[in-house]
Amino acid sequence: MSGIHSLPIITVMSMTGLFHIQQHNNKDNLMTTIKNIAKPNSWIEPKELTDALGAFDTAPFSLVNRPWDIATTHYSLDDQPLMMDWSTFGRTWLYPPQGNPAKPYLEEMVAHGNGIVLLPSRTETQVFTDYVWQGADGVLFIKSRLTFHHADGTKASGQSGWGSALVAYGDDNVATLRDCDIQGCFIDLRISNHQLIHAA
Repeated sequence: MSGIHSLPIITVMSMTGLFHIQQHNNKDNLMTTIKNIAKPNSWIEPKELTDALGAFDTAPFSLVNRPWDIATTHYSLDDQPLMMDWSTFGRTWLYPPQGNPAKPYLEEMVAHGNGIVLLPSRTETQVFTDYVWQGADGVLFIKSRLTFHHADGTKASGQSGWGSALVAYGDDNVATLRDCDIQGCFIDLRISNHQLIHAA
């Protein structure tokens, strides 16, 4: 038979991330496609940023070996935090994977309703539309670009290539963003008369 025939997709949890692996048969060769669904962040959020936001109970997307603690309890990708009951997490800090792999984590945070998320301030993206404009209670656009840290805690030589936003879920976390000393522009999404306009 000619053409390409797809074999079943296999999901694999590894030390470097969650992968979907699909093998494709054709008449000439066997081709394996690996799609990286999520992997640990290669940069660590600044400690002074999380310190300014108060104590957190849980950080569900942390490195196994981290230079400092952000919360009382940390879960890494290997712990499969998306399989856990987030209602037990308490006040949650989330610095999710970038792009589409962030979606399941943000869905959990929206449902949980108690935490703060650090995201790129890319307001034009579908992720920002769905989980900030439509799903969050408040957002603080940080004035300056952040300087992140390497996994060993050493500071990067320069600032991030994009701006950042802190996103609040739950009334207490809205108050935290409103009253903290982090400079930026705060929007209370519970009371703001914002409207999303969708082009035909």
